[in-house]
Amino acid sequence: MRSKRDRVFVIKSINYSEADKVVTVFGRYRGKFAMLAKGIRKLTSKNRGNIQTFSISDVAYYQALGLPLLIESEQKAYVDFAQLKSVNAQRVLLMLNKLLPEEASNEKLFDSLEVIVNKGVTIEYVNKFRIIFLIAEGLLSDLSLCSKCGDKTQPMHIHKGSIESICNNCLVNDNLEQDKYLTASPQLYSETDFTLALDRYVKKLIEETT
Repeated sequence: MRSKRDRVFVIKSINYSEADKVVTVFGRYRGKFAMLAKGIRKLTSKNRGNIQTFSISDVAYYQALGLPLLIESEQKAYVDFAQLKSVNAQRVLLMLNKLLPEEASNEKLFDSLEVIVNKGVTIEYVNKFRIIFLIAEGLLSDLSLCSKCGDKTQPMHIHKGSIESICNNCLVNDNLEQDKYLTASPQLYSETDFTLALDRYVKKLIEETT
């Protein structure tokens, strides 16, 4: 049986038996899937330190009748314990656990995760990831286009509730309440108000799907 290979982001793992774990990963080419890591809890396991939550590893696995079976792994990047336990990391894991469909690859989304792991779990990178995720899954419209007129040449504003963008002309001409919008500046992804608006939006989506 020929093995398959992928580069994966580790979403979570659960103990399966005395020595095994079931690991849920997001593969660059396969998308989200679970695999069985036999013997990984043993101190002598060659895979033991490579498959950690919020790490990226190159893996080889067999597609067995049940779960795919992990054969070997090589860790490429990981975050330290403090970053893993941060609110920002939990924002990423929440979306991957609750909203990411099975077996749907998205290389742009995977690239965004690699940026977070390699450059730091900052709110800017996390919010950019969340927007890429929501647009890719059809849960959000393209923020570069006005949701009313479709223009992309005007300065944009983002609604705090719907996370929809609206151009400056529509905002003024329709007499909309400006305090309900955030200006789409280069600093938007680092702003606290934008972060909290995204938190509320994601929470609502999860409640609607569970």
